[in-house]
Amino acid sequence: MKTIGIIAECNPLHKGHEYLLREAKKRSLADSVIVMMSGDFVQRGEPAVFDKEQRTKALLSSGADLVLQLPVLYSCAAAEYFARGAVLSLGATRLVSELWFGSESGDEQLLYRNAAFLENEPAEYRKFLRGYLAEGIAYPLASAKAAKACGLSGDLSADLDLGANDLLGTLYIRTIQKYGLPLKAHALLRIPAQGASVIRKQLLSRRDNRGYADGSFCMAPDDFSAQLEAVLFELLSAGRAGCKASPADYLDVTPDTANRIRRCFPRYTSFTGFCAALKSKDLTYTRISRLLTHILLGITKDTMKAAEDAGNIGYIRVLGMRKDASSLLSALVKNSSVPVITNASSVPELSPPFDGLLAADYRAGELYRMIRRQKILSGCAKGDLDTADPLLSEYSSELVKV
Repeated sequence: MKTIGIIAECNPLHKGHEYLLREAKKRSLADSVIVMMSGDFVQRGEPAVFDKEQRTKALLSSGADLVLQLPVLYSCAAAEYFARGAVLSLGATRLVSELWFGSESGDEQLLYRNAAFLENEPAEYRKFLRGYLAEGIAYPLASAKAAKACGLSGDLSADLDLGANDLLGTLYIRTIQKYGLPLKAHALLRIPAQGASVIRKQLLSRRDNRGYADGSFCMAPDDFSAQLEAVLFELLSAGRAGCKASPADYLDVTPDTANRIRRCFPRYTSFTGFCAALKSKDLTYTRISRLLTHILLGITKDTMKAAEDAGNIGYIRVLGMRKDASSLLSALVKNSSVPVITNASSVPELSPPFDGLLAADYRAGELYRMIRRQKILSGCAKGDLDTADPLLSEYSSELVKV
């Protein structure tokens, strides 16, 4: 039985995802498709517009046979970490033989050359990169300009809305080669389709916060403003009280950025407002949103280092499956190189640091669920619990099945 893998945020599902699922399975002659999906927080450092259960249902209804959750440590991390976590997770299944992904260029040979270039990272590239950064150019553009100056073609922008599929594809290939995984990567030329960012903007602009016809509520970064403010207050207060806690302890936060957070915090108004206040020539909005999400979720530099030292992947968490894919799930449980979690109420014992990483996954999900619940209740008419109840009863410790 041939199984292929796809990495997706599905934030939300759109025609490009549907095309990738359909064409990848058709061209590879695969029997089944496993999708590695981000949970409730995504790579841009934001909450997903719809919860992971709804997005899992959408993927299963569009051709996926099994949906796995990318640990939150990687799902809201920079592109290099995101790619590493997702590819190594698919590799840990010991079922996936091919990885398929959307690409702006559709040129696999180009992406393999890019991966080899980045793995070696010549001194010339580093020299150009340092020069562009010194000019105040943001890192994503600086890295692309440095690569082009060295003769490396292709879009290497780290911003997912600026043609980053080729970048992610390059990083997928780099991870496969670096860790010697028995995976073959395939780039599928993207079709012209309305992108996820445009769809999210449209959904979040609706005054009633409703997404689709089923009444799904959309989630936005500013829904978490109060929680982020409280976390920052505690963190900065601890620092003033002489404790060692500092924003610089968190993933992606430099000492300079930590100082900027301290200076700007008295002007805090909201999640997005604080991102705008912290933005500078050398600090993109996306990176700020990401590092603030790390602080919100308690993801530190030590967290990432501990995972790296322990082998990066310590478990696989199954979110959902097609009802006719029970044999695929059984094969996953049998063949996986790490424990497979199919039910929140029956979790195998994990060794450190992976027990803590799984706990972080559950905390992130519970935070998302709590804020979503508050939003649903405040969005319903007073006393109209008949409207709220169906929306609040979607969560279950069982697998999503379609």
